[in-house]
Amino acid sequence: MSFEAYKKVVSEKAISALSDYIYKLHKIFQTETEKKEKVISALSDDIYRTLETEIKKIETDILTLDETFKTDANKAEKDISIFEDDVSKMREASQNEIQKIKKEIKNEIKQTLETFQIKIKPIKKHISININQIRETFQTETKKGEKDISALKNDSQICKSGQEHFSQGSNLPSTTNRISALQNSGYSDTETLRNDFIALVDQRSKNEKGGYFTLMLHTLTEEISLSYSCMYTYYNGTTKNPRKTTLDELRKWVNNEKQKNNNLSVFIPINFE
Repeated sequence: MSFEAYKKVVSEKAISALSDYIYKLHKIFQTETEKKEKVISALSDDIYRTLETEIKKIETDILTLDETFKTDANKAEKDISIFEDDVSKMREASQNEIQKIKKEIKNEIKQTLETFQIKIKPIKKHISININQIRETFQTETKKGEKDISALKNDSQICKSGQEHFSQGSNLPSTTNRISALQNSGYSDTETLRNDFIALVDQRSKNEKGGYFTLMLHTLTEEISLSYSCMYTYYNGTTKNPRKTTLDELRKWVNNEKQKNNNLSVFIPINFE
């Protein structure tokens, strides 16, 4: 057999063997494919059944949720309605309470004003009385001041005349003689004490700068432990029965003033320039 013939035979056998092998592989592949298709089909069926079950379960859950939602929604609507009713009732109650409070406040204000008017009425009356008393006192003091100014002018003329007589060796004016007479006076009764007090106050008011009677009495409150009104009423004689303590204070001051005058060797007339 030639080489070519041998080569051809070998080639045919190889091709036949290869063809058989391919056929076997095809069969094996076909068998495996069928198995896989069966497995895939089984898996698909399982997946489908599982999905179908889950879908039904989800649908059931959705229906349950829908029913629950509807129930909750109805309940919420009822709760909202109840809440709105409660709010309305609270609003009405609040309005009623506000009206009640306003009424109570108005009544309290009215009662307070009435009480204030009742309490202020005697105060107004008292103030009115005090104002009238102050006005009367002021008018009295003004008239007294006018009289004092007039008297001071007259005394000024007398003292100037006394100075002229004094420089010529004549007797002192009547005011000076009055003080000199006081230096030897006693206190047999309260009238004598009052006369001495008046004379000394008049003399002191003339000696003080300005010479105002009321200012003089205010100044004396620092020397005598008595009030201005007490000395004023005593000076004018409106106090009928002075207290013993008042008389004692006045005696003490009058004695001190007379002692000062006794220590003067020569009475010096007053200069009203």
